[in-house]
Amino acid sequence: MVRPVRPRTTAPGSQQVTLAIMLTQLNKNRLQVGLAVAPEEAHSGHKIRVVDGTNPEWYQELCAKYLSTNRKNRKKRNGKKHDDTKIKRRRIIEALTLLSQGRMSRSIYAEDLLELARDLEEEWEEER
Repeated sequence: MVRPVRPRTTAPGSQQVTLAIMLTQLNKNRLQVGLAVAPEEAHSGHKIRVVDGTNPEWYQELCAKYLSTNRKNRKKRNGKKHDDTKIKRRRIIEALTLLSQGRMSRSIYAEDLLELARDLEEEWEEER
């Protein structure tokens, strides 16, 4: 089986700063869940999960776009399946690094990242 050649994508100079900001956001913000004492203890030592940190909003949108129903998610809590995504954080970081430096990327996510960067720039412009 021959793999299709991915197109090479580069970011316009005007978007490189936005992509660098996105890279910084992704490196500094990560979904983190911790344990806290339950407000209404059902038993001794009862704890609940609480969110300590979240991924950037644009990254959440990207992950939602690539939800997979085909992959088996072996993590089931209380008999409920949880959504799985095809996104690999490491691959997004690699693509953002290349694009923010004005280099070519063959990432399947490159076009999506450029679109998200345009959306962010529009949001920032509206806020001004």
